[in-house]
Amino acid sequence: MARTARKSSSAKSERFEVRLQSRSKARVEKAALLSGYNLSEFTRRSVIDSAEAVIEAHERTQLTPADHAAFFEAMNAPQTTAALAEALDRHSEEVESL
Repeated sequence: MARTARKSSSAKSERFEVRLQSRSKARVEKAALLSGYNLSEFTRRSVIDSAEAVIEAHERTQLTPADHAAFFEAMNAPQTTAALAEALDRHSEEVESL
């Protein structure tokens, strides 16, 4: 009995098109060849890797050791002081938030 192919839940169903200058396309094709991937797979991997890197860079905050210590010291500090309350009031009056 012949088996029929089934689509898996991870099947690629979306299409993504890019227009490039000939020189740029030749560079991408060369990079794909050197990487051992066909053009489609190389492009797919590169785009996804790049997107993940950009998202990660924007969603993560990195602190120096000194800033890390200052941040947690401030988090453990007593509640709002009069000076802080005044600074917040001045900020609200002088800075327009979008």
